[in-house]
Amino acid sequence: GAVAAPTAGLHFTPALVDKLKAKGVSLHEVTLHVGPGTFLPVKVDNLEDHKMHGEWGQVNEATAAALNKRRGDGGRIICVGTTPPRLI
Repeated sequence: GAVAAPTAGLHFTPALVDKLKAKGVSLHEVTLHVGPGTFLPVKVDNLEDHKMHGEWGQVNEATAAALNKRRGDGGRIICVGTTPPRLI
């Protein structure tokens, strides 16, 4: 499991999700288990010397196909929060 709660999406109530879908927005989930290193400060002058921790993530096949199609069609992909872009 992750050491951080998925707080970015907490404001997505079922009613809001329904409104977004009614406007043609498609929603897809990804899984990223962030580790404690996410919260550690950078303590080096040269960022190439900063040691990053490992993380585990997953984008399922259906989500990957939908995102690739959206980009292929010239559409936009908007991530909610700062961790999903690490996978996408």
